[in-house]
Amino acid sequence: MSPVESVQWAGTVLLEARTEDGNAMSVAAFFYDWKDGLPESWRRYATLETIKGKFMQPSEDTIMLNESGLSAGKGSYSTTTAKSNGPQARRWHEKFKSSRR
Repeated sequence: MSPVESVQWAGTVLLEARTEDGNAMSVAAFFYDWKDGLPESWRRYATLETIKGKFMQPSEDTIMLNESGLSAGKGSYSTTTAKSNGPQARRWHEKFKSSRR
């Protein structure tokens, strides 16, 4: 994932978390929180252009997530999970049982 994609993901997730109750938040507070959570070298990518299409502005000073910007359940950001090999995955301790003695 490139820095721009990471910054976009972080901004979208932050906006989703802060406006999930349906209330808009201050644009200044959003930028402060967004940039505060990023490495310094990535902060220059934290612009409204980076998350274009994922937010709406009810007023000039407020911002909230667009319905199309939701990451949960929409598949816009995928996470990988470790696949379980069934019962074998839960028996890892048996592999090391003989070395304990």
